[in-house]
Amino acid sequence: MLASQIEVRKLSALLDQPASSLADLTVYPPEALRQLRHLCEETCLTADRDRFRRWAQWTSIAPSPLMAALARRAGPLLTARIATEMPSHRGAAIAQRLPASFLARVCQHLDPQRSRELIRQLPAALLVDTALALIDEGAFILLGRVADALDDDATRAVMDAVDDDGHLLRIALFMESRTRLDHLVRLLPRERLAQAVLLATDPDNDLMLEVIALLGNLGYELKHQLGDQVANQPATVLARIIQVAEQHQLWPDLVPVIAELSPATQQRLLELPVLRQQPEILGHIITAADRHGLWSRLLPLVGMMDPGLLQEVGNQAAMLDRAAIERAMEAALTTEQWHALVRVAQYLPAQRQQDIAEIIDGYGKVDPALRQRLVTLAKENGLQALFA
Repeated sequence: MLASQIEVRKLSALLDQPASSLADLTVYPPEALRQLRHLCEETCLTADRDRFRRWAQWTSIAPSPLMAALARRAGPLLTARIATEMPSHRGAAIAQRLPASFLARVCQHLDPQRSRELIRQLPAALLVDTALALIDEGAFILLGRVADALDDDATRAVMDAVDDDGHLLRIALFMESRTRLDHLVRLLPRERLAQAVLLATDPDNDLMLEVIALLGNLGYELKHQLGDQVANQPATVLARIIQVAEQHQLWPDLVPVIAELSPATQQRLLELPVLRQQPEILGHIITAADRHGLWSRLLPLVGMMDPGLLQEVGNQAAMLDRAAIERAMEAALTTEQWHALVRVAQYLPAQRQQDIAEIIDGYGKVDPALRQRLVTLAKENGLQALFA
């Protein structure tokens, strides 16, 4: 999942290790990786904490100009550790006497969540200058975390100062709070948001991962709006999104997004030639749906497929075992997606069809009316022999 990949990148930044050295961790759920990262952060921040608290208490009797001068002498790491332990108003007073270039280096060692109140007491102009300095250093992981701590006025000021919409997308990729991300996207003017989407889908830019992550983390309304906007790009752009998702196996992230698009947009995606030219993509989508509990999101899309694509789905679904068929049928039962499931069943191998017939017979022991309804539907779709 993309969320796991993002968490590994955050963890690698925290540990100052290349992300490639932690690549094996991407198989773990993002929640587990997030807990691991928070544990590492806590371990780092609590080391020698009593000493830093004493130093922070000592700074309360020194004037701010002197403390600013000492901070520059002490360096960004020591300054960050002490700032975390001092009252936020005191830290803000000292920070305002330091250049943005130095503050950007301090931020590299600062926990934005612990320092939220300090950050919110800084002038917008200083926050803008610091953010621009961090962008120059490519510190998008840190900026994503700092963005969670900014108030709306500071956020607008930073967004207005950042000319490159690609930078905003990279920052959004690493934000911690989905609720906050949704809110910040709403702060962007509609025309600039549209421009960012166009930029991201341009083949000359390497921003597809950012777009997929953004769509996956937004609330329903914005996901629907931006998803349709992305899907209305030329077919070559849509094919590239599919290829990126396939390359990085992002189907657990992308299937829920596609499921919430308008029917017309969904139909356009299903008609992309790449799905027929590379049928293994359908196999990977089916596998993702089964492993990540996405049958209820995938079945409505199956119901929209033409016979040719259904045949390809049936060929790929032949790899499913009976347990997977049971999970798909459970999703059909809870979401009333029987029409989609029965349509594709006619393209499954005989053993999988027999599994479906036996499971339907099992339903009949509890709900005879349901069994009769499903048998009728199956016979209407060429599966008479299963219930002769």
